[in-house]
Amino acid sequence: MEKVLITSKRYNTKKIFLGFFIVAIIVFVAIYSIDFFQAFKLYNECIAEGFNGWPIEGYNSAFAFALMWPIEVLEPFFIAGFVSASVIIVVGIIECYGFSKIELTVTDKRVYGKAIFGKHVDLPLDKISAVGLAWPKAISVATSSGRVTFFEIINRDEIYECINNLLIERQNKPKTEENKQGIHQTSNADELKKYKNLLDEGIITQEEFEAKKKQILGI
Repeated sequence: MEKVLITSKRYNTKKIFLGFFIVAIIVFVAIYSIDFFQAFKLYNECIAEGFNGWPIEGYNSAFAFALMWPIEVLEPFFIAGFVSASVIIVVGIIECYGFSKIELTVTDKRVYGKAIFGKHVDLPLDKISAVGLAWPKAISVATSSGRVTFFEIINRDEIYECINNLLIERQNKPKTEENKQGIHQTSNADELKKYKNLLDEGIITQEEFEAKKKQILGI
């Protein structure tokens, strides 16, 4: 019967997206501020020279002009900031959607679950050749047909240790069985030799020897 050893714990994808959103705002403000301060300077220069027409016409303060002017005329840094922020948010949406589907379960017979974007994975333990750690907070499982990576796993280290221990046990198991088989064969040979000596010394008959031989060899 299959025994579940450990299951994965995921990060809160809403918090991850919030992080992307905050970064997007910071990037936008940082780039947009270049146009903002240029517009702010332009307004003050126009006021200092006594000019009150376009482009400052209709604005009552340097702050209001600096805030709206780059948007009205689509200044380069405003566009660059908007595009950069939009890209970051889109990447955040895609990453959060993909990571929200990830699941990983380790049993004493296999590793199965869902990789990024919900791709189903079922890897028998005897097909796994190696396991490793990756970024960000990911675990990578290698087989003869390729490598599967599970991202953003909170208990990644525990899962890595569990799979690694299973692989070590699998490597040691054949050696143990081979040693047991060798000991068993040696024991049988010694038994046969002992009864052969008894036969040669005339202590037992040929029929008794043959009966013991069949018993020892399981014939």
